[in-house]
Amino acid sequence: GHNFSLFGIYDGHGGEEIAQLVKDEFLQILQAELQTCDCSNNALKKALTNAYLKMDEKCLEKEKELNGRTVGSCALTALIVDGQLQ
Repeated sequence: GHNFSLFGIYDGHGGEEIAQLVKDEFLQILQAELQTCDCSNNALKKALTNAYLKMDEKCLEKEKELNGRTVGSCALTALIVDGQLQ
């Protein structure tokens, strides 16, 4: 198997709710994507893209719960696979 490390900085705007949601859930979403990944550069790119798109859907759902408040988060992440920055 491969060894993965994820480092992230999440900067919420309009409140902390979305940044907290990303902090709490992005790793699990990415782990699910990486389970079927062969770890080639293209597969890693696809896994990250899919994880971000799924996280975006969750963020939009959360925003609806906040009664029209406009909230969001910037996310800066670094994925290390087998000791190599991706």
